[in-house]
Amino acid sequence: MKVYVNNTIERRLMRLAGPWLGELGRRVEFFIRCRLHKAEYKAFIVERMQTRPFPLFDFIEIETINRCNGVCGFCPVSRQNDIRPLRLMSEEMFRSIIRQLRALNYSGHITLHSNNEPLLDKRMVRFCEHVRRELPNAFFVLYTNGILLTPEIFEELAGSLTQLVIDNYVSDDSYVNLIKPVRELYDRFRHDKRYDNVLVQVRDVNEVFYSRGGRSPNRRRLAVSTDCPCTLPYRQMVIRPDGKTSLCCCDALGEITLGDVKEMSLVEIWNNDRSVKVRTEMLRGRADLKLCRSCDAVEVGNVKRPASEWPDCSPPGVNQFT
Repeated sequence: MKVYVNNTIERRLMRLAGPWLGELGRRVEFFIRCRLHKAEYKAFIVERMQTRPFPLFDFIEIETINRCNGVCGFCPVSRQNDIRPLRLMSEEMFRSIIRQLRALNYSGHITLHSNNEPLLDKRMVRFCEHVRRELPNAFFVLYTNGILLTPEIFEELAGSLTQLVIDNYVSDDSYVNLIKPVRELYDRFRHDKRYDNVLVQVRDVNEVFYSRGGRSPNRRRLAVSTDCPCTLPYRQMVIRPDGKTSLCCCDALGEITLGDVKEMSLVEIWNNDRSVKVRTEMLRGRADLKLCRSCDAVEVGNVKRPASEWPDCSPPGVNQFT
C-alpha cells in the first residue's frame, strides 16, 4: 500500500486564503493547459474522427448504484446534494454489458463507478470478480472513499483489481489523517506485497476541483467558454444504473443521454447520431454544448500507470503514519 498526501502545502494555502484562491488556481490551470495542449487535443480528435471505423471507447464507467455516502464540497451528487432518483442496476443488465465487452475483447480501462460510492452496492465484490474473470486483459480500477471498507472486502477487491484507489477525505488542516477503516487497513496490510496495487490518496473534503459541467457546488464562478476541445466524448462511455449512457463522467446528474443499453448495443450507442453530433460539435469548440460551456475538463484523468510509478508520501507524511 502506498499513501499519498495530495499537495499538502498547496491545500493548506488554499484553506488559509479561502475558496477564491482555489477557484483562481483552477482557472489558471485550465487556461495554461488549453494554451499548451489545444493543438495536441485537436490533432488527436481529428485523427480519430478520420479513422474508419471510428475507434471504440477505451474508458468505460459502469455506475451500478447512483448514491454516495460522502460529503465532498466539490461534488454535485454528494450525500447532501444528490437530487437523482435512486437507481440500482439489475444484475441481468450488468452481465449483459460485461458480455458485450468480452465479445469485443475489451482491453481498455474499466471501472464500476462514476459519480457514486461503489461499495454502497452490496454486490460489488461479486461484480468485480465477474469483471476480472470475463475481461482478463482490461485495466480494472476502482475508486472508493473507504468508509465501507473492511479487511474482508479489501482483500477480495484488491485481488480482482488492477488498481484500488482509496480517496481518504479529511477536513482538518493536517491533511495526513486516515479515517478509521483506512487506518486499520494501513496498519494491517502496509507491508504486504500482495497489496502493492493499492493507493491511498489523502485529500481535502472541500477541495476545489473540476467544475463538473458547471454543477460543482464550490465552483459557482464557472469556467469561461473556450474553443479548446475535450477528449472525453471520443474515448469514454459512462453507463448509469438505468442503462442510459451519459455525455461523460462530468455529467453527474445525467442531463444528457446518448443512448440506452436496453435498446441498443454498446457499439451502436457509441456510433449513433447523438454521439456523432456531440463529437462534431466539440471539434468546433464548446459553445454549442450547454454542459460543456461551463466545464474545465479536457482529457481523461485516470490513466494507465503502473503501481511502481505512483507518488508516495513525503517524509513528514510517512512519519505520521508509522
